[in-house]
Amino acid sequence: MTKWDKILIAFIFVASISGMIFTAAYGTNGGQRYAIVNVNGSKVKKISIENTKEAKNYEFHFDNHTGTIEVKDGAVRMLEMSREICLESICSDTGWIEKKYQSIVCLPNKIVVSIEDGQEAEIDMIAF
Repeated sequence: MTKWDKILIAFIFVASISGMIFTAAYGTNGGQRYAIVNVNGSKVKKISIENTKEAKNYEFHFDNHTGTIEVKDGAVRMLEMSREICLESICSDTGWIEKKYQSIVCLPNKIVVSIEDGQEAEIDMIAF
């Protein structure tokens, strides 16, 4: 391995680390974020989670039952449901989510709570 190979490897390493730090620091668009509640694949609730200093509860309905999510400090969590509705309570045990890549899933009731921002998703590629 030559001196120039080592310099190239060091440059690629530093550029990669710099990119990760830049993305973590400035990657958010600073726009409005929403908690989206989907039941059976249909959106039933869209709640703004920005500027929520005090805890606020929101109810949603599914299969003749009611679920509740709590929003506070830009994060959301699902409150525990009765054991007859959700046996394992994994969805409430998930805790708070605040990033777009996080979600809360309740499989027995087909509920998904996710975070979205106000921007439309861009399509990178369509494959056949």
